[in-house]
Amino acid sequence: MTSSRVIDLPGRITSTGWTLPRNLDEIDWVKCGKALKLADQAVAWWIGDWWVYGVEREYGDGAELAERIGFDYGALRTYGMVSRNFGLSRRLDNLSFGHHQSAMTLETHSEQDRWLRRALREGWSVGRFRREISADAAANRTQAIDFNAGELGKYSLIYADPPWRYESPPMGSAARAVENHYPTLTFEDIAALPVQDIVHDDAIMFLWTTAPLLMRTQQIITAWGFEYKTNAVWVKHQIGMGFYFRLRHEHLLVCKRGNMPCPPESARQDSVIESPRRGHSEKPPVVYDIIELMYPDVRKIELFARNRRRGWKSWGNQVGAITVDEPSNIIVEAAE
Repeated sequence: MTSSRVIDLPGRITSTGWTLPRNLDEIDWVKCGKALKLADQAVAWWIGDWWVYGVEREYGDGAELAERIGFDYGALRTYGMVSRNFGLSRRLDNLSFGHHQSAMTLETHSEQDRWLRRALREGWSVGRFRREISADAAANRTQAIDFNAGELGKYSLIYADPPWRYESPPMGSAARAVENHYPTLTFEDIAALPVQDIVHDDAIMFLWTTAPLLMRTQQIITAWGFEYKTNAVWVKHQIGMGFYFRLRHEHLLVCKRGNMPCPPESARQDSVIESPRRGHSEKPPVVYDIIELMYPDVRKIELFARNRRRGWKSWGNQVGAITVDEPSNIIVEAAE
């Protein structure tokens, strides 16, 4: 079907509606539907190609032309940018303009083409396509962070809150996806981090995980050279989402390596940590206090850290400023 046939529709068409002929039979009605489908997929490309045509011929000032025609100038520039980047031979018929626009975040044409072919093969929506590109970029950034044991040194205590990637779709809209809040990693990516290179033979690890991922987290524990021992539970004040229970707790796993001793009885705390929810995935600051009370004199490192803590080494691609002590809802103190 040619473009002239796409826009050659029967009846009376205005900017606010379409009055179809009374005698339109089913065959012609289906043809109209196919024409509309093609137009819906193609109109962004048409606008982009039209705009590039005029810009290349220097028909006038872009902003003035857009105003004269009644188009938003910023939108026209976006259409034109995508059309110019993707020549006719690189456009995939079964993917939308939005897919191609999303691929523009990738640096090279070969990367863009590879990801677009993958989106076509996997049947990804535009939203899913964007999340996959973002997640891959996050993995590359994290893997690019220097994890040199010689520079990081050796530690007897690991505290980690990995950016888990969930395979199940988010509850509600795609806007609830974890990737909208921070970059995530696959289990394989997390397990591949050479954590064993930076821990002593005798060490302890405090590892955050969620209820849906509890059993799978053993993969990380084993890969990092630890053995699961017990856990504490953070109970939040607000109820959350969930496919079976509406969750308001997370697990803080305690894992051991070698002959690391248990904390003294006077430093052992309640296994239930009650504290309000903070920012997305942000953990209660009081956990630092708990850990420091249990193991005050060992070298500590926090992996996937967002903040810096005095006396700790912080590693991650989101490390921010030194934490500010804040009052908590539980008392951390040594038992008498």
